[in-house]
Amino acid sequence: MNYQFVFFFFIGLYLLQLLAALVVGIVKKPNLYAVTDKISSFSIVVPFKNEALRINGLLKDIQNLKIPDHVQTEFIFVDDHSIDNSSELITKLLPNAKILKNGNAGKKRAIQTGVMEAENEFILTWDADIRVKGDYLIHLSELPKADMWILPVEMSANNLIAHLARIDFTWLQLLTQRLIANGNPFLANGANLLFRKESFISIDTSRNDYSVESGDDMFLVSAFRTENMIIRGTGDLFFSVQTPAEESLSLLFKQRKRWTGKMKNLWTPSSLLMALFLGLIAVSPYLIILFAILFNCWTLLALLIFKVINEYLFLRFYSGTKNMLIDFPMVIMHQFYYPVFLLGLQFYKAKLGDRWG
Repeated sequence: MNYQFVFFFFIGLYLLQLLAALVVGIVKKPNLYAVTDKISSFSIVVPFKNEALRINGLLKDIQNLKIPDHVQTEFIFVDDHSIDNSSELITKLLPNAKILKNGNAGKKRAIQTGVMEAENEFILTWDADIRVKGDYLIHLSELPKADMWILPVEMSANNLIAHLARIDFTWLQLLTQRLIANGNPFLANGANLLFRKESFISIDTSRNDYSVESGDDMFLVSAFRTENMIIRGTGDLFFSVQTPAEESLSLLFKQRKRWTGKMKNLWTPSSLLMALFLGLIAVSPYLIILFAILFNCWTLLALLIFKVINEYLFLRFYSGTKNMLIDFPMVIMHQFYYPVFLLGLQFYKAKLGDRWG
């Protein structure tokens, strides 16, 4: 092996990364305005447990939602055995919302409870800590009917750890849309997931994942996919909600452990291959530095410049990042932070074993 081989290997790797990102950006989007059979009735289900300190933002956003005249909506909040005053806050700010009790049965059962009580054709699940734009339902009512729509989620960030977490989460969102475009939906986020009530009910009795604590979104996608239901997705940020990024490493480790834990029973050969590709992308900055030292060829570091510029420009294109003085240094820092974070996550998971952190 010589430095020319290393150079062309990694430049090819990064060009594949760039190509995959560009394909996601130019995936043909449905012509929503040409479709007549659009979704016009939503039951919005929000499971919650002890969210008194975090739910106010969502409640105020719901008060400010613009709802088209032809659209039917109802808001269903499902209390999974809260011991704080979350329910009182909801009743105070949204007196017309339904509040159901779930009896500490977990988020999946909470969603199931909300779905069964819903009166409308389509169910939209939200997390209790999200924020939503005022014109969200105006755009959502332009979607054509399907059994499921996997909708985008953005992360807000208020400190260094959160900004770094936001970067890899954005790439995860891009991967989600790429898999859908390839006809292999695998990932989803229950913070913003839309599906037909009738379709949910038809597969619910055959689900065997209710005993698994996490994975309400991905197991549901898997069940829909198994029954060959129509699953669509869109990366357009008109349809996005915003969720806060975790602001400490301990909370971030716990979150990502939950995410990886719910994936372990859903891996397919193609998703494993994708994971290996992304893993190689993640550790490549350290590999390039190692090869630069071994070959005493510091021009190899130009590969890192190429990678950083590509990732910054595409993240800016996709997520609308505009503050270059913050975002560009974060992308640089992320190159070296993320491999270390992944290693730390493996130690964290090994330490906890099968327990949820």
